[in-house]
Amino acid sequence: MENYGLTSNDLSYVQNKIDRQKKYLEETTFITGNGQIKSLLDVSHHANHSLRYYAQLVNKINTMTDFTKTLGLVPVFITSTLDGFYRDLLHENDNKRFYNHLLKFNSLKKIARKSDKEKKLYLRAKKAVTKIPNNPETNYIFDRIVNNEKINVKDLYNILNYQMKLFLASAPFKAMRKQGLKYSYIRTVEPHKDGVPHFHMMFYVPIDYMAQIKDQFTKSFSASRNSKPLRGCDKGQLESFQWDINKPSAYVLKYVTKSFMDLKNQKTMDYMQAWFVYHRIPRCVTSHTIIPQWVFQKIQPLESDWYYLTDIANAEGGHCEWSKDDDYFKFEDVYSGRTLLYDRGLYKIYYGDKVVKEFGAKKKESLYPDEYFKLSIDEQKEKTLKFDKFEKVPKKFTNKKVHNHIPLVVDGIDMFYINGNVVKQGVKSPNKMKNLDLYDYFKNIDEDIENVNLQHYGHTKNVMIKRGLLHDEIVSLNLYNEEF
Repeated sequence: MENYGLTSNDLSYVQNKIDRQKKYLEETTFITGNGQIKSLLDVSHHANHSLRYYAQLVNKINTMTDFTKTLGLVPVFITSTLDGFYRDLLHENDNKRFYNHLLKFNSLKKIARKSDKEKKLYLRAKKAVTKIPNNPETNYIFDRIVNNEKINVKDLYNILNYQMKLFLASAPFKAMRKQGLKYSYIRTVEPHKDGVPHFHMMFYVPIDYMAQIKDQFTKSFSASRNSKPLRGCDKGQLESFQWDINKPSAYVLKYVTKSFMDLKNQKTMDYMQAWFVYHRIPRCVTSHTIIPQWVFQKIQPLESDWYYLTDIANAEGGHCEWSKDDDYFKFEDVYSGRTLLYDRGLYKIYYGDKVVKEFGAKKKESLYPDEYFKLSIDEQKEKTLKFDKFEKVPKKFTNKKVHNHIPLVVDGIDMFYINGNVVKQGVKSPNKMKNLDLYDYFKNIDEDIENVNLQHYGHTKNVMIKRGLLHDEIVSLNLYNEEF
């Protein structure tokens, strides 16, 4: 069995980590709004624990593949590999081969006195220097190579990822974007036997740009293996650049499947699966889809078929919109008359103008009528009440405290599940409330003013006035006393 550069101790470390994660997800429970007790594993979409994650990924890939046909795009299967001297850096911590062909020969006069083989190696390595990132995000990989510091698998992944970004920013792709032409890709990662990563990518591109993209590919990925002609083929295909592909989605899923554990039949991870977890490398990356990932994650309670949602979005006369900032989306199916609506935790399904299903967070009386949510996002923003923005301390000067909590409703009371405890939700300061929450809160305390601290009532009312939510005069809090 290949170990892909990992030891048995590394494999045990990863297995223990996965087991601890699963145990925590199974043992951590919460109460839903309708009183059901669920574990975090029941709602998880974790790649190593959830059957739904892989099913969702397959659905996404099949949808992308089918809809590229409607755009007239053709599939191209690409394999991109790093130059051989990176293996020396990884396994022997030796930058000699890199140094000899990249730094030592620094003039064309010196190159002219070298053999043809040395010239070829040098020129190839000279191009490689522009394809190694040297920024804080990657911990200055190029400087560390020059200083003969330790390079790991994640560094090699970052180098290859950087080269892919340069490839996607090259002239052929710029020309396609300028002309409004679409392209998409699905990228998977696979380790060589010694742990060095390489990419497998299924590209969908306009056929008129095929030759330009192929030429750019050989320039962007300088390893000789990437330019090797495909045996038995006289059409110009390379071993790493092929376009005679049958069933493209199945072709790329073959590589995706290797990296995932069979959660139904397999209890322990193998070395390849552990390689991704140990080095924290994503298994699959795709270009932007018609339906954003965050929308698909939220719409699961209403619809789980990515293909159907994409078909709605592409339908003539259809209407789909979403806004991540507003936590909102709306899909109108022109074929069936069904509308899927989500707004800040509340789900609704319409048939025509009739609501046939509604669930989610219990919504208090809103500042806006139901007709407001049927408007487009732009129309909503025009109707949203504006308020003054108060000066705040810049975020970079504050430490943001993050609490992992799950909102619950127990016996009609808003609660939070935090670190194993169920606690009652506290009341925010009126200054920190959003418009809608502030309006609802003020209305509640206004109706129950006899049992509310008068100065708190006055402060809340003043905030309402400042934001333009209430037309009245601001009154000093000192005037709010028991005789007010």
